[in-house]
Amino acid sequence: MLLTTSQMDDARHLTEQIADDLGGFTICQEAGYGGFWIRRGVEELYLHYSRSPGRVSIEGCYPEGYSRVTLWVQRHRITCAVSRGSVAIGADITRRLMPAYRADLDKVLQAIADHLHDLDQQRAIVDAIVAAIPNADSWASSTDQRVRTPYREHQQMWADFRITDTGVTVIHMQVCGIEHARRIAEVAGQLVVDDPAP
Repeated sequence: MLLTTSQMDDARHLTEQIADDLGGFTICQEAGYGGFWIRRGVEELYLHYSRSPGRVSIEGCYPEGYSRVTLWVQRHRITCAVSRGSVAIGADITRRLMPAYRADLDKVLQAIADHLHDLDQQRAIVDAIVAAIPNADSWASSTDQRVRTPYREHQQMWADFRITDTGVTVIHMQVCGIEHARRIAEVAGQLVVDDPAP
């Protein structure tokens, strides 16, 4: 049930008090249906107020856009009676929510950093392959980087690579020109090259 305008004002005021009591938190976003986000550095909490029976739900938030590497993470949430006031709610957040949330947030941030590092390495491999092979192009899917070289009659070359966290995988590759095969091997490591049937 949506909060009335007066209840939203009260919820905003209580959220500001909670943020102050926690120290260093500020409201960073507000939803018109009783939701507020407060943030301190990398820590972000979502507070949602229910009209009845007058409770607030507090949940620890993680960076958005990285669900592929953070699907495993546990959601940490507590609920408190609004009538208890900001000091008691802040104390509950500090005692009941923050320790487990901070531990998992540290793991999430490390997983994201590792993921971004892997993407940088994949991008470097892709760029090197594209630079080494004439007319190659690349694109990213949700799970990997892809490089494809065109089929050309006079070169008889077709290659489709998948670059993932574990390295370069040849999906399909046919190369007649030994120079192209050598370039690819130098860039991407030892790849199996299958000549097409004569």
